[in-house]
This record gives sequence, C-alpha cells and structure tokens, in this order.
Amino acid sequence: MIKSSVSYAMIHEAVLNACDKLDGVKDGVLENPLNCHFDPLVLLCKGADARDCLTAPQVELLQKTYQGPVNPHTGKVIFQGPAPGDELGEMYSFATGEPRPVAQNMYKYFVFKDPNWDWKTLNWDSDIDLALKETGSMLVTDPNFKEFADRGGKLMIFIGWVNYHNPAQLIDFYKDAVKNMGAGKAATSLRLITIPGTFKETLFDKVAVIEQWVEQGQAPNQILGTYHIDGKVRTRPLCAYPKVSQYRGTGDTDKSENFVCGEPGFVK
Repeated sequence: MIKSSVSYAMIHEAVLNACDKLDGVKDGVLENPLNCHFDPLVLLCKGADARDCLTAPQVELLQKTYQGPVNPHTGKVIFQGPAPGDELGEMYSFATGEPRPVAQNMYKYFVFKDPNWDWKTLNWDSDIDLALKETGSMLVTDPNFKEFADRGGKLMIFIGWVNYHNPAQLIDFYKDAVKNMGAGKAATSLRLITIPGTFKETLFDKVAVIEQWVEQGQAPNQILGTYHIDGKVRTRPLCAYPKVSQYRGTGDTDKSENFVCGEPGFVK
C-alpha cells in the first residue's frame, strides 16, 4: 500500500513536473488532466526502497488506482480512477484495503437490504449491474434531455478535476447527452464546466450565470472563477467543455485576463 502522506506529496510533485506546464504556465494546477499522461513507472526505485521513489508493487498499485476498479474476470473498467493532479485529495481512499463507507452502505441498505452484507462477497459479474438497477431512482444515469431542451430548459453541469469522482466520467455522460439532444439544441441548452482544481475552493456566481443564460441568451461559454488557496486569491476563466484555460504568455498568472479559453493542447 501507499499510506504515507509524504509519498503522495512526492507523487503529486512528479505529476506536476510532468504536466503542469502543458497549459503554458507552471502554477501547481492542471488545467486539463486529460492531456496528462503521467507514468508512475518513472518513480520506480533504482535500488533500495527510499522516500523519493516507489517499490514495484507500489508502482503497480498506483497504475491500477489511476485506471480505476476493473472486473477481474472480464477486464472491464467499472469507472475511471482519480485524475492526475488529485494525489493530495482522496486518492489514498482508493488503496486502503477497505471500502468507502458510502459505497458499502449503498450495497448494504439499498442493493441487498442486508445490514450484515460482507463486501468481500461482491460478485463482479452480477452485483455491479444489480446496484445500478436498484439505485436507478437515486442516480441520474439517463443522458437523454431532449424533452427538457425542447421546452427551452438550460442545464449547466460543473465538477472539479480534484474530486473523488473523475470528471472524465461526466464528460462521457455529457457527450451522450449532446448526442441525444442534438448538437443544435445542445448549443443553446447544455454546458459542461470542468473546473481546474476543486470546485470546493472555487467561487463563481451560479445563479447570475443561469439568469444571464435564460433572460439574456448569454450561454456560459466562459465564467470568471475565483480561487482562494492558502490565503491567496487567483482568478481564472472557467471554460465550457471541451475548451480549457490557457496562459496567453505574458502578464500576472493570478489574473484571469491573462488567460484564454482555447482548444485542448492549444498554447498561445
């Protein structure tokens, strides 16, 4: 296992060294983790185990953590693991050897309705599908918002990249919603905002954004976000997917006016 906070800090630093400059500025935040192809193998110890490297089993564990849980019989990925850059968040909870309480309680009380259910008896070939079926009324799993859009509805979805749930899952959901709604309707009715870092530390006026969209027809293609990190204030444009915030190349990197929403991989 990788239990030490020092180890996760070392891993996080390695991820930033590999990917932080992809948006044009090294600032400790990955604007688009989808562009980060960090390989934990670079941290493999060359000799004895040390504080600045990982053993072969730890490297394998980290690779599997990023990948997400896999059905051991079929090889199917159940859901993606945490995104690169989330090493100081809840990544440790993926590899403690114990289930997360919220997941365990869902299976106990909603899926099997048995408070004594033992998570070690999970049947990968049937229980995942059963869970989706039994919790369907609690989860928004149907990406068909066509009727909603036909009535003029406006839906803004937002999520932070530093989050227990990898936003890549929500991106897939969004793509399905666009397909079902139709590109034309989606252009006026649907937006996905993926927020660098965590939305818990990022402020923006959600009500005002929706009001402008509904009352003035101004879709939220770019939103001013304010970060409060370690007593420091930073503003950045929060971009509608698939665009991401990119540094213009000059000016204060804590000011949003020095960034532009561009296509992934674009650096001015």
